[in-house]
Amino acid sequence: MGITKNKQSEETIRRMAERAYPGLTMMECKELTEGLCNVAYAITLSDGEKKILKIGAGDKSGYMSNEINMMDAETCAMKMLKGKIATGVPAVDYYDITREVCSGSYFFMEMLEGDNYFFNQKEYTEAQRRDINMQIGQLVKQIADTKGEKFGLLGDTEHRFDGQYDLLRYMLCNAISDAERKNVFFFLKGEKLLEMLEKDKEIFSVVEVPSMVHYDLWEGNIFVKGSNVVGFIDWERALWGDPLMEDRFRRHTRNEDFLSGFGIEELSENQLRRIYWYDILLYLIMMAEGEYRMYEDDGQYRWVAPLFRESLEALMGDKVKYCTLCYIEKDENYLMLYRNKKENDPNEGKWIGVGGKLEDGETPDRCVVREVQEETCLVLTDYTYHGVVHFQSDKWCDEEMYLYTATGFTGEVDFDCSEGMLKWIPKKDIMELSLWEGDRIFLQYLLEGKKDIDLTLVYQGAELVEVRSK
Repeated sequence: MGITKNKQSEETIRRMAERAYPGLTMMECKELTEGLCNVAYAITLSDGEKKILKIGAGDKSGYMSNEINMMDAETCAMKMLKGKIATGVPAVDYYDITREVCSGSYFFMEMLEGDNYFFNQKEYTEAQRRDINMQIGQLVKQIADTKGEKFGLLGDTEHRFDGQYDLLRYMLCNAISDAERKNVFFFLKGEKLLEMLEKDKEIFSVVEVPSMVHYDLWEGNIFVKGSNVVGFIDWERALWGDPLMEDRFRRHTRNEDFLSGFGIEELSENQLRRIYWYDILLYLIMMAEGEYRMYEDDGQYRWVAPLFRESLEALMGDKVKYCTLCYIEKDENYLMLYRNKKENDPNEGKWIGVGGKLEDGETPDRCVVREVQEETCLVLTDYTYHGVVHFQSDKWCDEEMYLYTATGFTGEVDFDCSEGMLKWIPKKDIMELSLWEGDRIFLQYLLEGKKDIDLTLVYQGAELVEVRSK
């Protein structure tokens, strides 16, 4: 599924098995396709024993910044926890980092009994699923009872921290850099997100001692037999940190039965706020992951982006409207929309560009293309992003508006728009229209060709009372 899957030929796998298990030969080999990162195989040996072979990537091209020495982390975590928790932690039989047989490190481990919970969870009754969630909570608590001396990613031995805040900031900086490097949209600038985190620094001081955290306990990494949890796999992202960083505390998977099993009857305000920050970290990583793994589509981004936004709004305390606005150019004219048709329209009687709000999982680029087509019947073929305008108001919710111009399109304008009247207006006459005062500022920027707009407009009612520009 991704470029980190370092698949090998059957002959190479046979040589790996002979190196790991002298005197035995491989009889059967089957690739396990459930995982999303490293490739794994189910192996049957000549003595009838069944083993799992896991192979790391040949290079780091598909890895992200928080994915450091993942094979080391996984084998270390399993060896450390074997026998310490009341469920199966696979025994590591052999670990080879020489890269003499193949281009990546690899290890063999015992095969867990049971079935992958991701594929069979619907077969259970509601009562059984609730009991399984409680068992998971109990086991996560047992993992968390294993304590460390410093905070940090298990595989990243060069970076150890004295506190949870420092670990989170390090991982969040990595995730922001990954997203920005691939131009992944995540609703606000990285520096703003880090400023918000700095203001919340004290909430992490309650986490005084780092706990072992699996970090990736989604259903696909949980094995169940009957209605009992029998094992956890894929420990490569294990870390020393706040137990609330575990995947099962995330917005999309947290439930009362898991919390009860962990020993939490009701989350405190401090715990909830820490959880929102850990949501932000994981969802940002997942939003960028597809760009590094080269997934076939953006389905993961579209699923995760609304979750990121919900946790971001929970931290900010207010809902924010995210939208686009585009000024389409033709023969020194802008296509302008006179708003005069919608009831209770804040823009009634004003001339504006074409655009609208982002749908769940939608990027600004996708939004602007869709909104222009819906409102004008034009299909954009050449458009330019110019920056963001932040609206703050005592009357309406805050708004983040992503600003575009477009010079290429196909189709013909349908001037009878559902929201008002469309008309080509000469650029030289734009400022004579009935415009919002703030619009005059960023329109002037557009007329000057500025492409790095970062403008804050503060309104009291319809009056512009403050302007801040970076």
